[in-house]
Amino acid sequence: MIIFQLIVITNAYGQPRKIYIANDDHTDYMWTGDEETYQKAFSEMLDYYIRLNDSTASLPCNQQSKWNCDGSYWVYNYKKIRSAEQFNKIIRQVKEDKITVPFNSMIVLLDAAPTEATIRDMYYAGSLKRRYGLDLSLVLNMEDQVLPLGLSSLWAGSGARYSRKGVCACATKVTGLEKRKNNIYRYKGLDNQQVLMKWYNVNPFMITRRSEYRYNLGNYLEASNHPDAIIDCQALMRDRSYPYSIAAAFGKGGDHLKTLTGSFVKVASEKSDSDYEIIVSNKIDYFKDFEKNYGAALPSETVSYGTTEWGNSFASLPEVSASVKRAIEKLRTAEALHYPETFHEEAGAILHAISITKRGNYADSICRLDWLALNHFTDMSDDGHGMAISNRDAYYMKTGNSTINKLDDITAQIKVLAAGRIDIPLGMINQDGDFYFEDFLALKPHTGRFNASAAMRFALQHQNPLTAGKVTGGSGYDGKHFSLFSIEDSSVVVWALKPAEEDIEKGIILRAWNLANINTPVKFY
Repeated sequence: MIIFQLIVITNAYGQPRKIYIANDDHTDYMWTGDEETYQKAFSEMLDYYIRLNDSTASLPCNQQSKWNCDGSYWVYNYKKIRSAEQFNKIIRQVKEDKITVPFNSMIVLLDAAPTEATIRDMYYAGSLKRRYGLDLSLVLNMEDQVLPLGLSSLWAGSGARYSRKGVCACATKVTGLEKRKNNIYRYKGLDNQQVLMKWYNVNPFMITRRSEYRYNLGNYLEASNHPDAIIDCQALMRDRSYPYSIAAAFGKGGDHLKTLTGSFVKVASEKSDSDYEIIVSNKIDYFKDFEKNYGAALPSETVSYGTTEWGNSFASLPEVSASVKRAIEKLRTAEALHYPETFHEEAGAILHAISITKRGNYADSICRLDWLALNHFTDMSDDGHGMAISNRDAYYMKTGNSTINKLDDITAQIKVLAAGRIDIPLGMINQDGDFYFEDFLALKPHTGRFNASAAMRFALQHQNPLTAGKVTGGSGYDGKHFSLFSIEDSSVVVWALKPAEEDIEKGIILRAWNLANINTPVKFY
């Protein structure tokens, strides 16, 4: 029994230390080429690494090639310009842990972005995760020297578990990057949601003597020189401030347009020995291994390292930057009416403003569709919510960006035509000299689907409110009844109630409109 215990202890201490090296190409989008050039480079790199990953699958685990996209846009672009068969290879390799796709779409200044932009930046990765059953867990915020506190909550709340920070250590006024308190820690928000963060200290020489000193740990291309990266990781694990036997160097391509290399596989084979195992990494494997061995005792940080540094440049283009921010904020409202449907009153009918091929009421041809009748109301609704718009004065409206020949039934927007000459030379010039105009509108939100009678009642209440008058004549008034009549069907609206044209002695005229679009008998009581 004693001998067995000694053997176990010897084996435990005899395990080599692990160094994970990860290959990626840092995306400085539009830095080295235009959009078309980058899209071509992304696809060519993925083609290359899909083949390389498959060709090394029979090698020892630590030597098998892996590739790390630094944004989900790589996959989005690949799906758009490659065949379905090629795209399925990416999905397969993500499931096999050969290709890593992070939650972020690109390397952008998330620290300076509005909260809504950060959330939406993860939409596509989230859709991949749900549609294909992928286990995505990494998110990246690179190069800028700061890190705000709130990202931890946004990331963790969206499903991310791990993050890696690598700075540029350039064009910066931030000091102390070489002496951060923790190289790896729980990046925890005020709500206690957290991700495991790898953010190594930067060698001070890379800051003070940048022009002559090579890249190393702590920046965004730690593994640009593999042998040096391994030496750096070995030195880190000998440092008393780093009490761990697992280290990692992530990033190869830097600002280069394209990175095609099989050298990671070669280095893992040649540099592994009894003291250090070199592992070609998909980044996730490093985090899982580290968390398994040290997760219970890791420090946490709930602190902001600054909102932004490079994002300050947004202020140099103020209106363009502000317009982007405004547009992003409006998306929540637009999505609250997700692909809503528009209804409106035409001449004697309540129409569904989509084409007849989509089960609406408008013809697909020989039809004018830019301006539709508005009359008393229009309503935009989805299955759960909607908005009725009562119109007293205007005649016409436009749905979204409709044109003469095409009805826009996607854009959640209604435009009311107050005045204008639509088809010159038709119409009056300068409103024929008129200078006073009235246009009264009223809005009423509602829950549930569109209800034509409810919308019409609201419009009539707004435009033609009840008028009170003294009741005279007759033999008496029954104080128990306050209505002249009752209607059984709620879809029927009283349109007019008046004395007969020939005189009151001839009776009363009651005009009703059945808004249900179903021809059924109507009963009055």
